[in-house]
Amino acid sequence: MHEKIYVIGHRNPDTDSIASAIAYSAFRRSLGNNNVVAAMAGQPNPQTSYILKRLGIDPPIYLADVHPKVRDVISRSPVTAPTDLPLKDALELFHRHAIRVLPVVDQTRKPQGVVSLLKLSEKYLVAGTDRRRGVDSSLAALSRCLEATVLCGEPADQMEHLHLFIGAMTEESFSKRIDGYDPSSLLIMTGDRPSIQ
Repeated sequence: MHEKIYVIGHRNPDTDSIASAIAYSAFRRSLGNNNVVAAMAGQPNPQTSYILKRLGIDPPIYLADVHPKVRDVISRSPVTAPTDLPLKDALELFHRHAIRVLPVVDQTRKPQGVVSLLKLSEKYLVAGTDRRRGVDSSLAALSRCLEATVLCGEPADQMEHLHLFIGAMTEESFSKRIDGYDPSSLLIMTGDRPSIQ
């Protein structure tokens, strides 16, 4: 166990309250619980201060309250994501590190925003009635995410708004579905369908 356990008495502690916290935490440490610490919920009165000083015992640590503070939970080396990280890789970071918020940083590690697991789930995992989806990505990021081989030219890093369609129907039906869209904005996923390809 690495988390500290505080033994603490009542507010405005008297000698009994502080002595009990010191004694019980010492007892627990003697049983091998080295993470147990004596604490006090207020400054000791003059009598208690005199007794502790006379016996050469340091007063317990002072805890104004037991509400968690940012310093109790913050990490000095947080898990972060670069701005061009594919969301597939971001999901992997969420699961690998058991986190719910992922800070996004630029090349100088300056914060650019956050990705929330909840918001990500709402956007991509909640079923919708609209069969079209907008995808904001670059062709280079899509290529990396899909582990795809680019057959023509170099994939650009420029962000684009693409319209995602799944080509899993007849050519005639699919042609009607994509009619009216700029062909350069189409992102079509299909299997072994030569007519769609």
